[in-house]
Amino acid sequence: MKKLLVTALFLGTIANAGFLDSVMSTVSSATSTATENQPLIDEVKKQTGLSTTQTTGTLGTLLGYAQNNMSSSDYSTVTDKVPALDSLTSNPTVSPLISSLTNSEMVTSTLKGFGVDPALVQTIIPIVVNYVSESGGESSGNMLSTALSGLMK
Repeated sequence: MKKLLVTALFLGTIANAGFLDSVMSTVSSATSTATENQPLIDEVKKQTGLSTTQTTGTLGTLLGYAQNNMSSSDYSTVTDKVPALDSLTSNPTVSPLISSLTNSEMVTSTLKGFGVDPALVQTIIPIVVNYVSESGGESSGNMLSTALSGLMK
């Protein structure tokens, strides 16, 4: 019986260590994402009232949708000029979803999962496009705007 209890405690500790590593990795990644994109995140939070987690999830979702609606060379052009954007799509919360973000229904569903009203997209897209235009040039902003146009009503 003691052997079984010790084994269970040992296995529980190992399982929890893996879980804690996963949590720490997610927290570290979110912190890195927030730092690299702080002006964009701050502006979206200011205009929408979203939390940092909701904001980074929403931005990653929008950029994932844009990535799926642009040629790979156009997306590379945008992220080469504004490299911090890549950290938003590599966010552990969003990156597994990226390939499925090909239509507005998937975006809406993902945003609802973050507790974000999909109507806020109308406010957030111009902020993101403006940020990309200022950081990476007007042509990058235009490419992104075109890719996100399917979400604008």
